[in-house]
Amino acid sequence: MKSKIILWGPLHGQNTHSYIYWALERAFEKLGQEVHWFSDQSHPSSADFDYSNSVFIVDNQGLTDRNCPVRDDCIYFSYDEFKDNKYLGRVKSLINFRVAEYKQVFKDDERYFEIEKGVMFDTQSPEPYDVIHLAWATNILPEEIDIDDVNNERHNEYNFVGTVHCPRPNAPPLHQDFIEIVKNNGIEFNHYDPQKGKTEENENIRLMQRSIFVPDFRPQEQKDNWYVPCRVMKAISYGCLTVSDAPYLQDFIDGSLLVSEDAQEIFDLGMANKDNKELILHQMEVVKRDHTYINRCKGLLKIIEKINEGAR
Repeated sequence: MKSKIILWGPLHGQNTHSYIYWALERAFEKLGQEVHWFSDQSHPSSADFDYSNSVFIVDNQGLTDRNCPVRDDCIYFSYDEFKDNKYLGRVKSLINFRVAEYKQVFKDDERYFEIEKGVMFDTQSPEPYDVIHLAWATNILPEEIDIDDVNNERHNEYNFVGTVHCPRPNAPPLHQDFIEIVKNNGIEFNHYDPQKGKTEENENIRLMQRSIFVPDFRPQEQKDNWYVPCRVMKAISYGCLTVSDAPYLQDFIDGSLLVSEDAQEIFDLGMANKDNKELILHQMEVVKRDHTYINRCKGLLKIIEKINEGAR
């Protein structure tokens, strides 16, 4: 059944969350849905657009939905925490999607039901609305995952687009230590800080693919909650050898994922396996099968279908 999906929030490139919307837009369209992307600053009036029977995806935590219409014939998926829950009791169905903190989900498999890979439904939520846990994914579609990328030339450099988080109390500064190890081994380190300038998606992919391998480091609070980062799945889908400092990701992504919580071992694992094409290809196939937004959107569409069936 075709749904009318409305992504409501900052348009592409206007904030970090917009890149998630971009990936959702492409996946929903690939799945044959009608998709629109509006924002508080740019949206048609109800006289110019038929908002009835729509599915809205909003970010109430970021309060980027102040002008989003609230309708009793529509379904709303709202990101993470509510800051101003204007939807409760006023809409057809309200689903809170909490992102990628899988510690509780893994421990209590009787409570959580996996609708689709990366989309877990909380069957015992104490909230007055439904709750799902949704993992991020790679931002490219399955058919865009090119196995020939495994043959890309790697350069003697480590390119990092993102924030180098400050060391947390009582946690080793793994990323900082790793950067020093890289430099001490004659590998060029290039940092592209998003606070100092935007890096386009295609350029980010190119920089990852040029790197000798792609490590991923998480601040301790994310690791404590088993946060599932999109960086690992993106890097794999681009044909990169990836090493993570979050061992629990083996449970969610694949047991073959290289993991360590020691900076030197992360470096050694990466250097030893940077040309391991068999490993990289295996992981690319896993991500292609399980970890694109096609998987996540299929899960959301199954929820929408169940809600609509119950309303008949």
